[in-house]
Amino acid sequence: MKIAYLLQWNGGPETGVFKKVIEQVRTWKDYGHETGVFILSRLKESKAIWTDYLKDTPIFTRVYSSRRFGIKGFIERVQQANTLIDDLVNWQPDLTYYRYHLYWPGFYKLNSIPLCIEINTDDLKEYKCWPFFHRWYNHLTRSRLLGMSKGMVFVTTELANKPHFKRYHKPCAVIGNGIALEEYPVLPAPHNPRPRLVFIGKSGHKWHGIDKITWMAKRFPNWDFELIGTNKLDIVNDLPGNVSAYGSMERPEYENIMRHADIAIGTLSLHTKGMEEASPLKVREYLAYGIPTIIGYSDTDFPEGSPYLLQIPNTPDNVKENIERIEGFVETYKGRRVPREVVAHLDVKEKEKKRLAFFENLMTHR
Repeated sequence: MKIAYLLQWNGGPETGVFKKVIEQVRTWKDYGHETGVFILSRLKESKAIWTDYLKDTPIFTRVYSSRRFGIKGFIERVQQANTLIDDLVNWQPDLTYYRYHLYWPGFYKLNSIPLCIEINTDDLKEYKCWPFFHRWYNHLTRSRLLGMSKGMVFVTTELANKPHFKRYHKPCAVIGNGIALEEYPVLPAPHNPRPRLVFIGKSGHKWHGIDKITWMAKRFPNWDFELIGTNKLDIVNDLPGNVSAYGSMERPEYENIMRHADIAIGTLSLHTKGMEEASPLKVREYLAYGIPTIIGYSDTDFPEGSPYLLQIPNTPDNVKENIERIEGFVETYKGRRVPREVVAHLDVKEKEKKRLAFFENLMTHR
């Protein structure tokens, strides 16, 4: 197949979305499919960044200004999106794969190309946090976007069962986020005098639960906490002395932190998004390195749980009410690593084999 990957993204190599798209495209090419990447972005250097990671892959980017609000900024974004769609149509793909974002007027040109949409979040809930115009525009146009799709891929079963997605009666698949396991060595077990816990995630997102991590740090002054992607200035409360916040880092920079980590921390406040289930990329990264992990939600790829994955309830007081379980987990699994066979099903090759089979079904029943 000749697949066009369409997305709107402003982040760089340190972001989970960037890593996911890179791994997907590389895997599709390994399976013998031709892939082009079409990106709408605010980053002027966007094409150079993506080309550096996806050599020998056609990269098409259209850049709009940094104006996020106002009618002028919106018109410019529409114009750039329209031009990007022209690039895509002229490339003549067999299928377009769109990571869900806003509908743009130029999308009508995709009617001749099967469109498959990846659903990563409940947009009706998440967009409540967006400015009024974006929220209103998404409400106004989402039916047109989802209605023109030939199929949908959901990252969780919970999303696939939402009435406002099911009402379109489209073929669907549930495929949790994967990771290229071969690129992540299982790190040697550490021998720390004090337990070391690590967390990856940008500040400003309530669902990460960074406030709960700092509370834990105060509760256990004999544990050390390391925050990757979060700056000290981004945290309102004073950081306890046993917390280190490093800000944005790329994987080569933070791998040494992972090497010495006993336990990793996943999303702890998913309830703030009105969701119960997820498959975060950072948790796949933790597990790929072999680090036992604490999470506060139901993971799509571990419906029966795992000894190396402590799942606490998805509630506002989940950390406080389960602090003894957390302490027991840390004491039990510090200095240990997750065997690779426990996470083999998370490998991107297995995930993308399912996705490509779904694409082929959509093409067959076109």
